[in-house]
Amino acid sequence: MIRHAPVIEDEKRLESVHLPNESRIIEREAPKFPAETAFVYSRAPDLILQGRTAYLYPSLLQERTEPFEAMQRRSNGNLIYITGLDCWQGAQQQWQELREMDLCAQVERKFKLEKHSSFRVGDQYDLIFYRVISRQPDPKPSATPSPRPR
Repeated sequence: MIRHAPVIEDEKRLESVHLPNESRIIEREAPKFPAETAFVYSRAPDLILQGRTAYLYPSLLQERTEPFEAMQRRSNGNLIYITGLDCWQGAQQQWQELREMDLCAQVERKFKLEKHSSFRVGDQYDLIFYRVISRQPDPKPSATPSPRPR
């Protein structure tokens, strides 16, 4: 018998406990970046409501390079990719399928990232701020996935 309710309950518990903590950390840390900084985050509207420039993860994943170059230009090279609950690799497999894991993996594979800062959210995962340095050349197909940047 397959049961899905515990996964949904787990998701609701994680979101109700951790997302407010993510929001508080972002509210505290975002002003420390230059005013022209643009953020890439799964909950971009939260940052927009704070008066910041923000994009959703798929914005970086467009095949054409112009959108990325425009983001870099507008942000004066201060493009910050934020990973949190939606990119947490420790989530249950069933729960991950409902989240942004694949988008996070794609961003981390397609872009050179430099870790800026990291904050522990509860005892579960890290909210990490990465500076997006450049777009990686398209990799040749590989049998092994690339590791998450540290």
